[in-house]
Amino acid sequence: NSYYDIMHHNKKPFYLKGAEEDSSIMDSYLMHSLNHIFRSRDLIGKNERKLAKDQEGISVEGDAYLDRGFTRPKVLILLPLAGIARRVVKRLIQLTPSKHKANVENLERFYEEFGSGRTESRDEDNDPEIPKPKKSAKPPDFQALLGRDNDNDHFVIGVKFTN
Repeated sequence: NSYYDIMHHNKKPFYLKGAEEDSSIMDSYLMHSLNHIFRSRDLIGKNERKLAKDQEGISVEGDAYLDRGFTRPKVLILLPLAGIARRVVKRLIQLTPSKHKANVENLERFYEEFGSGRTESRDEDNDPEIPKPKKSAKPPDFQALLGRDNDNDHFVIGVKFTN
């Protein structure tokens, strides 16, 4: 593997930017995650084809084909709030290449549980991602984090890419 760690520093805090968000960091780790998912899926498929071709694959030497576990999680993303998880999964779906994005199951249920329950029609004038400016006694960093649709911090979600 030729993966390298990246350090991003001297970034302005999100609450100094106003309502718009800098999604370049989220896009970079989601693109890295998608790259890792699809590369490992290709490797698993190649190993499955080799094992199917060679029926004596049970006595394979070494760790070459040890990707056949009970579950195959490849990426773990920890997020503090369900509203942020909703934005990350929504962007993950947008960044997924069209050849891998045949069908998204249970999307309405996901938006009901992790969003405000609104359907996700993408109109530029009525974008549910950009919060409406409202007067509040809360500071801007509080509004940016917790003034969104869902501030639940007790949630779990799994995303599965299938062939």
